[in-house]
Amino acid sequence: MINSGKTVKLLLSVLSMVVASSVANATVYGNDPRKQVPQDYSKYTKPVGVVTKAGTSEVVGTAFLVGECVIQATFHSTFLDRRDPVSMRVKTVEPVLGHELDFHIGSRDVTSGRFEESERVKVIKINDYDSKDTYLQFKDQTFLASPSCLGKKYGYLKTKQAAQPARPEGKLMVIGYHQDRFDKPGITIEEGCQVQDQSSSLIGFTMDCSTMPMSSGSPVLEKQSDGEYLVVGTSLMGSDKHFEKYSPDNASWMGHSYAYLDLLNSVTIQEIPAHVLRARAPQSTSKATKLATAPRAVVR
Repeated sequence: MINSGKTVKLLLSVLSMVVASSVANATVYGNDPRKQVPQDYSKYTKPVGVVTKAGTSEVVGTAFLVGECVIQATFHSTFLDRRDPVSMRVKTVEPVLGHELDFHIGSRDVTSGRFEESERVKVIKINDYDSKDTYLQFKDQTFLASPSCLGKKYGYLKTKQAAQPARPEGKLMVIGYHQDRFDKPGITIEEGCQVQDQSSSLIGFTMDCSTMPMSSGSPVLEKQSDGEYLVVGTSLMGSDKHFEKYSPDNASWMGHSYAYLDLLNSVTIQEIPAHVLRARAPQSTSKATKLATAPRAVVR
């Protein structure tokens, strides 16, 4: 629940500040709780990879398998065009179904090649993201089809089926790729951080988990009473410094899974490669105009 009217007002003002921040920003708290682990560290780390612009090595964000043939990423990473070198604002290309990226998974020793596998993937679902809307800016998700169904090999993460955007109360685990550690083998993980406050939009939460360029789209998992972890959202943005401890003024932000559950549940494994990967011209979404997205603290 929202802590108080004062907190809501504060979080809104903080969110506005964060939205205006640099895409090269990062937030790390205390004595840097992140650690580097092998990709096969657990069943939760195996399904997490990165997306790059098609045919390039430009990493635009973290992404993860949510089904045998389905990958989840952020909108602003999927459609990233460029960032203004002066204002640092992120610009996007027109969001269309069929837009292509490359997905890379199976991190290994960087001296022998960064990933085990890479494949061209296509956008099959787009959420109603709008950087200028306090509510819709948390609907920062897209879903992509994996033509070889990489989830059969690497597994996939399960998302908590929330009936409402209730605040996650359990310990969190965030898994992704961070720019300052990308030259190291393995994948970056943080365990034990927590949700702190809820935005007035009800689908955005602050958390004391670390963010860093390239970690946009990292799955945020909550530990359940049976010891299992379920995805409760994705890492979206952060502040621009290393802080000793969390406060609303330096918060990292996550989008709650409630914001995209309907889309996720509509993308069944059976739907995937057949109709999506058939050769056809990309179709525009209802947002026919190019969007200038909010600058994000966790985009390369």
